[in-house]
Amino acid sequence: MKDEVTYKSQRQTIQIGDISLEVAMFPDGQYVFSQSEVAKVVDKNESSIRSFRQSKRLKAMLTEDSQFVNLTIEGSNKPIVPVSLEVAALYWQKCATLGNIKAQALVIALVKHSLYELVDRAFAVRRTQQERANQLLDDLSEPGVARIELMRRSLEHQVVNCPPETTTERELKLKIRLAELELERERLRQCRNHSSDGNGLSAEEINGIGIVSWEAVNWTQKTLDSPTFQAAFFEICRLGYSFNSHHWQRLKLSDYIQVLPWQTFNSLAKEIKQLRSEQN
Repeated sequence: MKDEVTYKSQRQTIQIGDISLEVAMFPDGQYVFSQSEVAKVVDKNESSIRSFRQSKRLKAMLTEDSQFVNLTIEGSNKPIVPVSLEVAALYWQKCATLGNIKAQALVIALVKHSLYELVDRAFAVRRTQQERANQLLDDLSEPGVARIELMRRSLEHQVVNCPPETTTERELKLKIRLAELELERERLRQCRNHSSDGNGLSAEEINGIGIVSWEAVNWTQKTLDSPTFQAAFFEICRLGYSFNSHHWQRLKLSDYIQVLPWQTFNSLAKEIKQLRSEQN
């Protein structure tokens, strides 16, 4: 921890429903909250947000390491660990995704508040500060939080009908998977020239379990006389044997590769041969 630093800043207290948060504004216009208050809002200990801020991904996004310095703000009785509004929002969102009910209600309430302000401005609708405050108060009240939780649980059990993939999206996914197949093929080629290093199965052991992914596609291409490797791969997926289906096993070589057990491959081969006979 670095030495304590004193900053001249303006301080105000904002209300988010019945939540009071002190915010400071530095001379450069930056707003910060107190780390302990940001955690308290969603009923978490300060250690929770401290661990969150020390994660590698978040550290990579932070431009100032000094954000972890203790700051004494003129006019304040005690030093604070400052948290930018962006980091506070990211922390609350993270808590929400982990099932924190208060964080879920808070995030939704703030999004609604921002959306209403934008739409009101578009339609030149004027609302008083009290009207906006009452809306937040309602969203973050016990009935409001319970309503959000009920909606969330309902959505968890709802089957979402996603729009069908576009041709471009399917082609991109196919190209990515074909590139992965090439990497798997190279890994097996290298392992066939070396014995197992003890951290995974040998190539011979894998061959005893089933057929590796690209060999299954090669066999399909030859059997169906498909014009391309890609076309053969598409036929396998169309028959329900895509590599993310339950048919495939993920076995460790020097890295992981997809293997179709021989019994399952025999089922696929039967369907491929049936498809070949229908084409003829």
